[in-house]
Amino acid sequence: MGATIKDGGSRALRVLLAFALALSAAVGISTADKAYATEAALVESDQFFDFYQYDSNTNNHWQDEAFYLNGEAAYCIDITSLVVRGSTYSSQAMPADMAKRLGLYKKYLDVAHGDWSGLKRGGYFQYMVWCEYTPGYMSAYVTPDNADFFGVYDSAKAYYQANKDLYEAEGTEWVSASSQSMCVTPRLIPHGAIELTKASAHPDLTASNACYTLAGAEYSIYSDPGLSGYVGKITTDANGYGKA
Repeated sequence: MGATIKDGGSRALRVLLAFALALSAAVGISTADKAYATEAALVESDQFFDFYQYDSNTNNHWQDEAFYLNGEAAYCIDITSLVVRGSTYSSQAMPADMAKRLGLYKKYLDVAHGDWSGLKRGGYFQYMVWCEYTPGYMSAYVTPDNADFFGVYDSAKAYYQANKDLYEAEGTEWVSASSQSMCVTPRLIPHGAIELTKASAHPDLTASNACYTLAGAEYSIYSDPGLSGYVGKITTDANGYGKA
């Protein structure tokens, strides 16, 4: 957790696919894996999420502080661990399925609840991160003060199901030997599309020529410059148009 406030003033407990495609007749476009910064220091904002929760296992009632890593908003991963201010972190890739899920949850909050403050959306998102990373502990012990949370969470899950095929995602987890692991909001990568129009190089010869047609031309699509990662194909219509 981030900085923890317990009622009564007791001590704080918790503080790729960049999907570019290539035609078989063109040069393929490749993408490099995302580079991860090797190290960052946890920076506190001295602002707290507009969101309280209660842990019956520890009898703590608290709100989390907003933290930053390399200028990006950071969220606690393991609710059972402490966050130590100023700790040094190293980065690693977040599992792709988790990145897509969390990325779409955050997008849902920003789209559906853009009228909320950033600190309120951040609190809801932080609680969702805990629910995804430590579901057993959350369901057993932790209760949000905000009575509408689970309705919002269900809506975020529905938004994920409706949009998961439209994106890939990549995320970063930050780990420390002395502090709780963190993450930042994953980056969503929209799936691309390719359109093409086939045209005759000699329209004076092919126009109205029954022996010539623009329909049925097939173009294979690959995801790499070596043309080894076959993705699919585009087939043109009578106007020479095709899309995939």
